[in-house]
Amino acid sequence: VGRPRLGGKGRHHMKHLIKGISMEKKLTVLAFWASAPLPKMRSTIAHFWPELAPERYNSKRTKIQRWRRDSAKLEAALKGRKGSHLKVRSVGVGTILSESVELEIVAWI
Repeated sequence: VGRPRLGGKGRHHMKHLIKGISMEKKLTVLAFWASAPLPKMRSTIAHFWPELAPERYNSKRTKIQRWRRDSAKLEAALKGRKGSHLKVRSVGVGTILSESVELEIVAWI
């Protein structure tokens, strides 16, 4: 919550939480979608996320459609024993720069 401020309400509460979903869960959702009754997307979302707010439905729908489009990549990750991972990156791709690259950036600046 934070400390109170003079003339203000203090620190704002977190409204949105971004949660990652494992590759295994994504493929489970896609398998359910393939055999789900019509309307497929609505029944899939209701099955896996029953408490999803109505204004979040479209966001979840587009996310599932993206998983469908990338299903080959998800299956390859599962075969590569990365099913519990939340993100799959190619070998050599990272979120941290190497020391030499950081020094290049420092020299450039």
